[in-house]
Amino acid sequence: MLKSSLCILLAACALLLGPETIAVAIEPPATSSPAPAASPPLSLESLYISRRRALLIGVGQANYKGIVQTPLPQCVIDAKTLAATLGPRGYKCEIVADGETSEPTAANIRAQVAAACSAAREQDTLLIYISTHGDMIDGKSVIIAKDDAVEIDGIKKHLAESKAAVKILMLDCCRNNKGFERTATEVRDVHCIMACRPDQLSQVGQSGMSVFTEALVDALVECRADRVKDGKIELDELMYFLERQVPARAAAVDKEKPQNPTRTVVDPKAVTPVFASCTINDQLTFGPDAFKDVAPAPARTDLALADLTFLHVQRGMTLTEVTESLAKRGSGTWTTAPTFDDKGVGVGILNGKPSAKDVLVVRFVDRKVSLAHVLYTSLCEEPYSELRTRAAIERLVGKSGTGKGGEGGGTGDKPDTKKSTGAFAEGSLAALEVPLKGLSPSEIVKKLGCPDSALLPTGQFSGELGELRYPNTPRPAQMLVIRVKSGVFDSVDIAVME
Repeated sequence: MLKSSLCILLAACALLLGPETIAVAIEPPATSSPAPAASPPLSLESLYISRRRALLIGVGQANYKGIVQTPLPQCVIDAKTLAATLGPRGYKCEIVADGETSEPTAANIRAQVAAACSAAREQDTLLIYISTHGDMIDGKSVIIAKDDAVEIDGIKKHLAESKAAVKILMLDCCRNNKGFERTATEVRDVHCIMACRPDQLSQVGQSGMSVFTEALVDALVECRADRVKDGKIELDELMYFLERQVPARAAAVDKEKPQNPTRTVVDPKAVTPVFASCTINDQLTFGPDAFKDVAPAPARTDLALADLTFLHVQRGMTLTEVTESLAKRGSGTWTTAPTFDDKGVGVGILNGKPSAKDVLVVRFVDRKVSLAHVLYTSLCEEPYSELRTRAAIERLVGKSGTGKGGEGGGTGDKPDTKKSTGAFAEGSLAALEVPLKGLSPSEIVKKLGCPDSALLPTGQFSGELGELRYPNTPRPAQMLVIRVKSGVFDSVDIAVME
């Protein structure tokens, strides 16, 4: 009975704590020994081993006391792409960036840093990543927020006081202002990783991301930085990868502007901490021969922004450059190469990328890349069900399309598809927009079910329009089209199927 109760408790703790690892040894009681003395109450903190948390800050338009700084749109892309990459690899991520719920004002940055450091527990890994302008103001090293400066010493002070077992500060900032970061105080047990050396610039790469963060994402995708192939990336392995990749990528941008990342730490508790774990799909890329014929996992419903990062298909590239980039990275060649009209417009198709059942679609204008989408034909593990989606619509807006359906009075997340009539009266489009407003593609999928297909821009093109497609919905020969833009719901439409 004791063992059964503990197992139930552990399962409940796993639900409460999310993806943390829980390990407790339970010995069967001896049959003849006397009852043991009462033990102290079991706490949640004693049950879990570790969590990984990341606070990712990207400031696209910095401003210091009314003085507008040079725009850095790549900083927002950096933070979002890194979050999408870290999430499947063991991190719970919070984003503070332009356009997000939490804007990167100085007050928000200070508050979020303080909260993250305070919430961390003794077994946790805590990463604070900041991508913005770095500067020297009044003799102090600062990062520039949306409205003011934030002292780096203040950030390090919060990290130093945190209970986290591993504390990492990553600053993707230029250091060409004399003295920047050299004046910041080194604190104990904080791994400080800088995108470049003193007097160097943090450059923008060909992907539209910073060179440093582009290399960081690539280190994690397919677990490329894992040198010993044990399914984990230690911080030393990550730095080994970055110290080689960042200079090479910076040289490709401008040979006259070298860039070399640095790492400093004083008296760390963990000398070689694990930075990230590989996903199962990552591990299959270097697993034993028994896995060589295993197809990659289907596209995720969290629709990572990093999907195109490792393909390196970027706006402005020529057909030759894209072809060479794909071949160089082992991504294959065109399934259907683009044929250009007199205006240089054409579309190229590459089957099987990023995942086995996906299709990379690249549009060229003036013979240069204008837009890249991924056509997901197997977005979820479950197949598309038009009856299920029709029932979900009725649950959201009501059979009359007046918006009076409501989720509260239904049967929960699994509507009765057998009773669905697919009724969809005039006005339903507007009614359906209300419950979908502000949702991400993943959240829309949870509401309406898995689409038959999705055409979604990713990576550098994430601000463009994409579509989730539900054929024979709401009625036969009609297609419900849910459009998303910049990662959230944009509009809904009905197309006639031919």
